[in-house]
Amino acid sequence: MVLNLQTGTNFANLSVTSSNDCHKVREELIRVLLEQKLSVNADKWTLSGKDSSGRVETIVELEIVWLDTLKLVGVRRRRLTGDAIIYKKICEQVLALAGL
Repeated sequence: MVLNLQTGTNFANLSVTSSNDCHKVREELIRVLLEQKLSVNADKWTLSGKDSSGRVETIVELEIVWLDTLKLVGVRRRRLTGDAIIYKKICEQVLALAGL
């Protein structure tokens, strides 16, 4: 998905990487999700990570997007189910360990 920062509206859950290679970002995110012992479902540019270790199952969706204005890759985050605190922790860990 291509996002234009000048015309877009909702960028609250968007992380900008320093990479301009979508494939590298995708592979790195998959590697880190598996390292964190999350079950991963990959569908083109959308990755889902499921954490079943807590009382409530948490599913996080990470979508790899192209930021046309910056010519960089971004990661849009979404919590599909589960606790907001666990979602935040998972996203922070995955993005930090991916080193993007």
